[in-house]
Amino acid sequence: LNEPYTTNSKIQWEKLAQEITDTIRHADTNHLIIVERLNSIGGNWNNDKDMNFVLVKDENVMYTFHYYSPIEYTHQLTSWTG
Repeated sequence: LNEPYTTNSKIQWEKLAQEITDTIRHADTNHLIIVERLNSIGGNWNNDKDMNFVLVKDENVMYTFHYYSPIEYTHQLTSWTG
């Protein structure tokens, strides 16, 4: 899932990421699973002390994120950045 967000809490993403991981592992025990950090909670884009990363229980996982700072540079010429 690309740039996940939840409506109420970080726990929503943590539970869903674990459920997805468990489902994948049921069919495939070999391949790397990539888990992205939570982007926002109910439209709030602030980060917690863990930078909104969640951990899943699996030994073959890579964690990733998107970095957009400074937004004026990373999103040059977009209409919504001014």
